[in-house]
Parts: sequence; structure tokens; C-alpha cells
Amino acid sequence: LIASAVGSVVFDSECTTLYRQHSNNVVGYKASFWGKILMKIRVVLTNIGTKNTKQLIAFKECCFHDIPEVYQKELLRFIGKQKNFFTRLSYVFTAKLYRQVSIETLIVKVMYILGLYKTK
Repeated sequence: LIASAVGSVVFDSECTTLYRQHSNNVVGYKASFWGKILMKIRVVLTNIGTKNTKQLIAFKECCFHDIPEVYQKELLRFIGKQKNFFTRLSYVFTAKLYRQVSIETLIVKVMYILGLYKTK
């Protein structure tokens, strides 16, 4: 989070670690359609939304003034709009949040509307 928000992320083409693929890999594992669906459900059931929110709150506490104003505003909106269903719904329609895959963006937005990104 810190590198992408206040610094830069640099790709190094030199392989410096050993890599082993397995079914729990975040990247590289080729799951079937139903396997992918089951992995998404598992993510929701492991309370990942609340874990992500806690990480964002910790990030806010240590780095808030080091990030650009546009990120500050979005971070405050993400955390502050969780009060009730209607504020969450309004946030989702104006949010600047996205994932690399559009179905994942939809899942994040649905999770947010349902209140799965709890602050406490």
C-alpha cells in the first residue's frame, strides 16, 4: 500500500526467489470456473472485508498525510460511508474502487453494500 500510494512499484525481470504453484496461490493457479467461484465464496466467508478495512485504517494512521489528496478523500469516504445500508449504497455508485477483474470489482461492491467491510 505504501509503495503504490507514496512511491513507485518497479518490476524486476530477474527471478530471485523459488516459486511453487499450488491451489492456494493468489496468482498463477489455473482453477476451473466453479473452483474460482468457490475461492471467491471462501474469501467472503473468511471475513476478508473486515481485515482489509483494518489494514486501511492502520495505513491511514501512519501514512495519511503522505498520500495525494485524491487518495485521502477516497480513503475517508471508504471508511466513513459504512454507517448504514443507504450510505454504503451511495458510496458504491460514486466510488473510485476497482479490481483488476471486473467480476472482482462487482464482488467488492456487493460486499461493501452488505456491510462486510466493517470498521470494528
